[in-house]
Amino acid sequence: MHSDDVAHTLNYATLCDLVRREMAVPSRLLEHVAGRIGKAVFEQWPEATALDLRLTKENPPMGADCDGAGIELHLINDKTIG
Repeated sequence: MHSDDVAHTLNYATLCDLVRREMAVPSRLLEHVAGRIGKAVFEQWPEATALDLRLTKENPPMGADCDGAGIELHLINDKTIG
């Protein structure tokens, strides 16, 4: 937010492809998918210090009348600390 230079941000098309690739891998837990996405983001952009991630599973098979069930994670890239 300190710069208006596109070189100071990540490439959203690359990010979208990364998320799409991880979401295509069959997984039982959203937490597992989120962990893989976080790891992939920090590998792609090692200078990233943190990531806020929200995933929602629409129509979850839990017998409840709801729009979805989800998780929110705040991940810290410990390689950028210190």
